[in-house]
Amino acid sequence: MLLSLLISMAALSLLYREVVRSKDVVDISNQGFLGISSLSSGSTGNLRIETGTLRVKNTFPQGGVTAITASGSVGSISIQARNAVEVTNGTISTSVRPGSTTQATVGDITIETRRVHLKDGGSISTDTFSSANAANIFIKAGEHVEISGVSSPFNGSISRISSGTRLGATGNGGNVTIETPRLTLTQGGNISATSFMSNGNAGNINIRATDVELDGFSFIPLESLTGLDPSFLQEVFSDPLFSETVSRFGGFYRISEFSSDVIGSNTDVQGGTITIDTERLRLSNGADISTSVILGRGKGGNVIVRATDSIDINGVGPIRLDGSPAPSGLFAELQAGGIGSGGSIDVTTRTLNLSNNGEISAATFNQGDAGNITIKANQINLRGSSNIITQVDDEATGNAGNINITTQLFNVQEESQILSATFGNGNAGNIKVQADNIILTGSDSELSTGISSSVDERANGKGGDIDITTNRLIIRNNAEITSGSSGNGEAGRIGINANFLEINGKGSGIASTTLAGNGGDITLNIRDFLLLRRGGLISTSAGTAEASGNGGNLNISAGFIIASPEENSDITANAFSGAGGRVEINTQGIFGIEPRPGETNFSDITASSTTGINGEIIINTPDADPTRGLVKLPADTVNTAGLVNSSCSAFDGKTGSQFTVTGRGGLPPNPNENLAGDVVWSDTRLTTAAKPQNGAVSQVNRPLKTNETVSIIPATNWVFNNQGEVTLVSHVSQGNADSVGSNQVACHKPV
Repeated sequence: MLLSLLISMAALSLLYREVVRSKDVVDISNQGFLGISSLSSGSTGNLRIETGTLRVKNTFPQGGVTAITASGSVGSISIQARNAVEVTNGTISTSVRPGSTTQATVGDITIETRRVHLKDGGSISTDTFSSANAANIFIKAGEHVEISGVSSPFNGSISRISSGTRLGATGNGGNVTIETPRLTLTQGGNISATSFMSNGNAGNINIRATDVELDGFSFIPLESLTGLDPSFLQEVFSDPLFSETVSRFGGFYRISEFSSDVIGSNTDVQGGTITIDTERLRLSNGADISTSVILGRGKGGNVIVRATDSIDINGVGPIRLDGSPAPSGLFAELQAGGIGSGGSIDVTTRTLNLSNNGEISAATFNQGDAGNITIKANQINLRGSSNIITQVDDEATGNAGNINITTQLFNVQEESQILSATFGNGNAGNIKVQADNIILTGSDSELSTGISSSVDERANGKGGDIDITTNRLIIRNNAEITSGSSGNGEAGRIGINANFLEINGKGSGIASTTLAGNGGDITLNIRDFLLLRRGGLISTSAGTAEASGNGGNLNISAGFIIASPEENSDITANAFSGAGGRVEINTQGIFGIEPRPGETNFSDITASSTTGINGEIIINTPDADPTRGLVKLPADTVNTAGLVNSSCSAFDGKTGSQFTVTGRGGLPPNPNENLAGDVVWSDTRLTTAAKPQNGAVSQVNRPLKTNETVSIIPATNWVFNNQGEVTLVSHVSQGNADSVGSNQVACHKPV
């Protein structure tokens, strides 16, 4: 066994099955070549490399580790490196050459190691230029895979893992599969599956990693393109946006990305699907994951991301032709010159964070429909002008895709939006959100924050519908849910089902408005409370540009509708020259806001028209009289003296007046009984009265002395005597006894 194998400025060509073993290092550099090939109808064996570390350096464009066929069958490339595979400005590749017969085949590339480093133009690639399919790439790295940068000086070599079907080929591109704990792409590193001017389908990209991170870009100046391979220049300059970018900026950018593109095909070629299974995905500083159809016909591939922990999309990259920075994000687009359909985006994660212009977009810029966006997450946060978008561009013909979001907490703030729009010939897509809690928080900026479906003034199409189902929806600080039309197209419908809805702050609202056409319809089903504060708005107004169009229909069913009368919170279905709309409210109670003929500085419900016919307002509340069942209380005060028998019969043998006592303590049932032993006070005036024995009432009969009388005066207070007992007393004098309603009677005092 070799300890090391050095191939430099030389070629080692293997025609049959061969294994290259080196205990420590296999080093291929300076246009060195190690490969297998078939230039006839014959077949070759496989190339297997077993070593500690494989290094391929400065072998671009002709050297490196290769497997090439023109007509026969070429075997696979298998690399087993205990430590690492390092490729710098070099290649590990397989290729089916132009003109190859249908019998031509090429084997796959398989790499198993701890670490893979592709830098400064290092690449691993498979291509077909004929009817044979390109080979697949499978990489399994125990620690990490890192892909970074371009060659310096630039010679057309880009750090990447790629599979392509190119330049008139009818075979399909191969699949790229990577398994590793950590996958990192920086400074323009790329993983791609492309169909370029081919009738073959692009391959798929499958990533399985614990952490996936894509960051940044590289700039390549125009002077670096001199003397490059013509096929490379043809590919990159086939994109009109690329050509214009080079002309304007004096060079071009390579963004760190996963991509599957269909470019320049004349048949309905299928783009590849990008599937990422990870715990955490991070895209920053312009990095993206994209599938596109560019120039020619095709169907864009899908983007599928499943991240068990989180997805973070943050920041921007280089400046684009329109002057805006390229956002980091997930994209499935039918690009300029493309004919067909865009792919869809499917995201599943625990937490999705978009910040600082991060974006998820499915759009059409030419002829064809855009794809859908589906997101399922426990929590979704959008901040700092970040967007989730489906749209029809101003020069496009086709429909925008739908947006479907399912989450527990949906938090949108700082000029961020969920948007479906049409600027061209086609309809905007629908937006559907299902969440436990939705919080939309705007800012002082003129840019919108919230959920929106719109039709541009130059567009020929309809706005999409917005459907929201939630437990709690809060719209505040200039945020909004809108479906609007600035042109002749109809605005979409808005439907909200919630237990609680709060609209708080001027500029905050739910609106389906038009400049000229009819206002859209709004249906609100709020189980408990609809709260309007500080200028909150619900509107289906039309003709806001002083044009025609009827106000829309506004249907509200709510437990209670509450507003502050002086805060100018409004519910409107107004029009300018058309007819006012129809407002129908079903509620248990409505407070602080009331119908009026027109808008005022108070909280209003209106369905008016400036020059046309006013609409109608219908408010349905339960058929109940709140005063029904109430008892009218007497106006006279109670005569307390009439409630107590103050005659002498209180001391004779007859049954006198009595109280009905419930509960513990209090007065005895009648004047002949003493207080019970469990009370904490007693009447010490009746000291001669007999005490109860064993629960029985004793009565003592004594002759009356006619010369002794006692005056009965009601007790008005109590005091503690010297034994700590409570004693009832009267502080009312004889002269004032009548003034408290007592009947003073002279009775014989028992002896």
